[in-house]
Amino acid sequence: MQIYTFPRRSTFIYTGPPSRIGINTLPIEILGEIFTHCVPLRRAVASPDIAPLLLCHVCSHWRTVAFATPHLWSTLSIADIKRPWPNAALLSL
Repeated sequence: MQIYTFPRRSTFIYTGPPSRIGINTLPIEILGEIFTHCVPLRRAVASPDIAPLLLCHVCSHWRTVAFATPHLWSTLSIADIKRPWPNAALLSL
């Protein structure tokens, strides 16, 4: 049995303008369309851990594109986990 070892790559961090980074070179319409496929199929409570809020935390360019994509914000569920809604029973009717 022969074991292959590969030379370690150096880490490269790009610090230039976001318009020169791979996916950010796409037109904002296409990037916005990609973002719409990141939204969960089921309604989820708004959280910074899932799209669309997660997309807004990547960089300022993504935040701008996310805010300019209306489909991302067409449905947004917000829950108060500290105090349940007193009329929650009405939702099951």
